[in-house]
Amino acid sequence: MVQLTLPSLLAPTSDPAWLSVPFLTHGDANHIRSSRQSPSLVLLVALSAGSAGVASKEKTAMKKYSLRLLGILLFLALAPVALMSQTGQGILFGHWKLNVAKSTFGDGPKLMGMAIDVTSDKPELIQYDVAATAGNGFAYTYSFKGAADGKEYPITGSSSVYSYIEEAGVVHETQKDPDGTITKGDFTVTPNGKVGTWMYTITNPDGTVVKQKLVFDHLA
Repeated sequence: MVQLTLPSLLAPTSDPAWLSVPFLTHGDANHIRSSRQSPSLVLLVALSAGSAGVASKEKTAMKKYSLRLLGILLFLALAPVALMSQTGQGILFGHWKLNVAKSTFGDGPKLMGMAIDVTSDKPELIQYDVAATAGNGFAYTYSFKGAADGKEYPITGSSSVYSYIEEAGVVHETQKDPDGTITKGDFTVTPNGKVGTWMYTITNPDGTVVKQKLVFDHLA
């Protein structure tokens, strides 16, 4: 390669890239001689080379930006999965607070408030504590500890028994009360993990059925 230097008067800017134009030494001697005799041709060549260089730099920058953006999107998509893999916890895990305004109780028991603290959500152990206030203002607490194996486990603080089965993205709960009431619920969470919803079907001893939707905010 040889460098053909342009007169400074022909350079459109003070950028050194415009003052030195690369040429191939083979097959281009006639073009170089012609360029020396025609300053306008030299300028045309310089402009072409400069434009090509700018286009190449812009293309490279755009490629780097696209790759960086793709990396960020992949990280955001995989972060929740990676976090769950690291903790080994399921979707129930964490602190939940009932959003009364967004919940619907139908003809079933009303609640003024409920807080659930799930300290373990693994196939071998589901463990949580509940503090709730009924619609009449009566406050009560209970806790559960058992495996998600479909077997019935007693509730501490209540005479009811609960059983759980978990699958990808859903927790199934069955509650049996001493009076014969059977409550079945399915728990799911939003993609961002900030809202959890229990959809309950309550079958009373007389056969009547009540539907409830309890919406919880994930506090931590």
